[in-house]
Amino acid sequence: MNAQESNIGGYAFFSDGIQGKRFNFRTFTLWTGFEKHYREIRKASTVLALPFGNALEHFGDTYRWLGDEQDVVDWANIGGWALAAEDVAQTKLSPMMQPRTCVRSPLGFYTDVRFKKATSRHVHKRIRDRVLQRDGHTCLRCRRRASHQAKLTMHHVVPYSRGGETSEGNLVTLCEPCNQALGDSERPELLSLAGLHCRWDKSLVKAMAAPDAWVWATQLSSNIVVSFCEMRELLPVKGLPASVAQCADTRS
Repeated sequence: MNAQESNIGGYAFFSDGIQGKRFNFRTFTLWTGFEKHYREIRKASTVLALPFGNALEHFGDTYRWLGDEQDVVDWANIGGWALAAEDVAQTKLSPMMQPRTCVRSPLGFYTDVRFKKATSRHVHKRIRDRVLQRDGHTCLRCRRRASHQAKLTMHHVVPYSRGGETSEGNLVTLCEPCNQALGDSERPELLSLAGLHCRWDKSLVKAMAAPDAWVWATQLSSNIVVSFCEMRELLPVKGLPASVAQCADTRS
């Protein structure tokens, strides 16, 4: 009998596999508290195998069951969705189980504040240039252009003061008067004007295998935290690349 048939609980993770010195992953979490700027503290939470597996089927996907160390090694190298037995998660994936302070994406998921570019209020010039180019150097609200003497600014759709991240997916171009007029109000319709998707993370979905798949995608995305750990933190798991043991800390 497999995990889904017995409907046991476990911790849900998603990864694209090992990529250099850092292991990026997503974790299914629940809210545990707030920090400043309404940044949420979220902690890994168990899910039941049956409803979790059913949700993934709506996306044309499935998961690997992590019942021992070899399962962890195989999954870490290949990636995809995984459901880890509670004892395996606590002993073999403990760096991925730590509570995370997060900022919020308009796609519904959360980003670990240790990704510093997403948590700074300052918009890096490279990001600003890409957003301006995407929006045609035009205020999305009043349609005034820089060529018409409009002073264009970057506006957080999910307000920074409410835990919104600083990323291309959460920034739109507004002129200074329009930005000031909106203040800290959250206007998701601005994302549509910028040609952006919102509410659920498309990268988690292989295919819309059912008409209501977007409902499941929204529910799943709203509990996902995007985070990372250093590969050397996972080295106690045999079979992961030992060559990274001496690598420097890459947090930036």
